[in-house]
Amino acid sequence: CAPTFTGCVRFCRKGGVRRTTLRAMASDSVALLAAVHEDLSQKGELQHWQAAAKAVAKTLEQGEEEAEMILAKAFGWTGWFQLNRPSYLQPKLPPAPEKIEASLAWLIQGPLHMNSEQLRRALTTKPQVYLENPQGSYEKALQVAPEQWRTPESFRALLLKNPKVLDLTHNCLLTDPAERVINEDGEAVHCDGRCTNCWRVATPKLLGQVLDGVEV
Repeated sequence: CAPTFTGCVRFCRKGGVRRTTLRAMASDSVALLAAVHEDLSQKGELQHWQAAAKAVAKTLEQGEEEAEMILAKAFGWTGWFQLNRPSYLQPKLPPAPEKIEASLAWLIQGPLHMNSEQLRRALTTKPQVYLENPQGSYEKALQVAPEQWRTPESFRALLLKNPKVLDLTHNCLLTDPAERVINEDGEAVHCDGRCTNCWRVATPKLLGQVLDGVEV
């Protein structure tokens, strides 16, 4: 079922429909940000966090709470909170506000020419890559993209449909298998071990297909 905002958000499952109220979702956000603020305050880093949030909010013309939720997702704070704030997890601080402003300005003014709604969708989907040196990721992703997406125009069109492609900065089809790591059996491993950033893995899904093997 499609999400609605007439009192609840509905999630379809095989066992029935579970309803989560918007009030509960807002409460979760408040609790998450309170935990983040407490942790950063103890470390003397809260001011940096708040300045970064203001930079995001200013560009997107939205509230600072929404901007903070973007930062929380981008730099590991959401998972840290969901796992009950374990000491072995060390979420990152966002870049300096001026670097965030420069990244967002490039996304708007550079070859991607993103408008506010497109940028908001990208930051909701895959925020970290858009806040940390997106220009560098763009250049790498475009360089190793499959041929049909290797022009700025075709890459941009794909990215606006699927913002995650900015993080595809590797393509194992373009690397030399002879240079791969040798396993304990003396054989080269079947890939470069960078699957989360690899066009080889992502391309079938982008085309509505299924990856039918891992050999390259």
